[in-house]
Amino acid sequence: MAAPEQENLAGGKPLSSLKTVCEGQPVRCDLDGSKTRGRDVGICYVNDADIGAAVIDKGLARDCTRFSGGRYAGLEKPEARHLAFPGYCSPR
Repeated sequence: MAAPEQENLAGGKPLSSLKTVCEGQPVRCDLDGSKTRGRDVGICYVNDADIGAAVIDKGLARDCTRFSGGRYAGLEKPEARHLAFPGYCSPR
């Protein structure tokens, strides 16, 4: 998923949403072995619910197709189109 970074003005909404979804719950991440910007890439879950899907479905992030393979494309909301789409998300 491509969400605004925490230091960006809009970054608080996705972070707040993540806290609401995850707070006090065990999180499991299935990492795929790749990295972007020094961060591990994978899919993370709370109670078997895909966290990225939840945030994208709320219109707070976009599908990072380079890493998701389009997994979340159907969930992306039109109102999320104004969110920055980082260059690292574009397929190579």
